[in-house]
Amino acid sequence: MQLVLALEIFQREHGEYPKKLNDLVPGCLAEVPLNPYLEKPFDYQRLDSDYRLSATRVHADLPKYGETGNGPTFDVGYPEFAIHEPEHED
Repeated sequence: MQLVLALEIFQREHGEYPKKLNDLVPGCLAEVPLNPYLEKPFDYQRLDSDYRLSATRVHADLPKYGETGNGPTFDVGYPEFAIHEPEHED
């Protein structure tokens, strides 16, 4: 994924990950890509020596498993999925 590669390049060039994704522009990216599911920014958090990157997969207003109200329940998917999780918490 282009965003993960840009984060790694930034870290190698600056010795730390960016404070925010917009810090990758213009040095590593022409623009920060959006979450393709919602066309909104990815969820990014810089940690001490790593980062957490995730994306919302479904809109928060959609029902979750067991919350449909009428008829059978269904699972619309997890609200978030991790793109990069640190190996250990800092």
